[in-house]
Amino acid sequence: MSSNVLGITIERAEYTPEQKERIVKQLLNGGDPREDFERLRNNDVTVAFSPRGLDVVNAFTLVERLNTVAKTGISFYDLWRNKAKFKAKPYVAKMISNYAKTKGVGENDIKMWFRIYNLYYGAISVFRPSIAMTVYQRFAPASVLDFTMGWGGRLVGACALDVPHYIGIDSNTNLREPYRKMVSFLKPLSTTKTKLIFRDALSVDYTALEYDMVLTSPPYFNIERYANQQNRSKEEWISEFYEPLFSKTFAGMKRGGHYCLNIPEEIYRAVALPLFGCPSHRIAMPKYKRQQTEEYKEWIYVWRKN
Repeated sequence: MSSNVLGITIERAEYTPEQKERIVKQLLNGGDPREDFERLRNNDVTVAFSPRGLDVVNAFTLVERLNTVAKTGISFYDLWRNKAKFKAKPYVAKMISNYAKTKGVGENDIKMWFRIYNLYYGAISVFRPSIAMTVYQRFAPASVLDFTMGWGGRLVGACALDVPHYIGIDSNTNLREPYRKMVSFLKPLSTTKTKLIFRDALSVDYTALEYDMVLTSPPYFNIERYANQQNRSKEEWISEFYEPLFSKTFAGMKRGGHYCLNIPEEIYRAVALPLFGCPSHRIAMPKYKRQQTEEYKEWIYVWRKN
């Protein structure tokens, strides 16, 4: 199937699962997930931007993350499939030339193309396990609900601290098998008991679940489009997704629990603030800055349920 992306007619990538696995293996940095997890367990949680735990996340869910369509309308698999066409872009050609001079790599080096994708076409972010650990340590939950669990960073962080229970929900059924493998990997390394649900979070009965914390990072409108996710207008996102889902999950949480949302200020002001009022805490999300002049900030907003 062909599409027009940024003035280029591309063929959408239709790789087999085996082909995707080969692509992922080329991208992974060779780190041992077990060693990475043990280092994460010993991580100084005051260093919240630590990369510890990312080898674990990438080993299992990178294969699906590369399938995510960014705001530019292209996934990494699409870019890799059509790289010959994108080489004509001046900024891409310049980066290929720079890599050849400084790193001695060829024009088809996959890690270089991954860097090109992240810089120009849409970095698909991961909630770092180390950041999740700072939140868990601060509020000491017995059971965490993560109703848009994404790529697994909050699960890995919970297991590194042996949080007693983690409940994860995601509508992307393509993640079922990667998560099965991740949980199987983590089970002998942690005492955390996990319950994973793969369906629309709005269809879940939260009164049937026990949790005293919510920690999640929901989609930001249509900025990233995952498998099984429909396009909505901003008004539809607010009225049909954020408002009912935030209300249901807050109502189901135990009294005295902490409701923690990593959301942009736009969603905070449009949805969370009218629903819950001013938060009891606000935790800064450390962000990688490409330039020293960048001032973008993001927060984890926390409400305590009285």
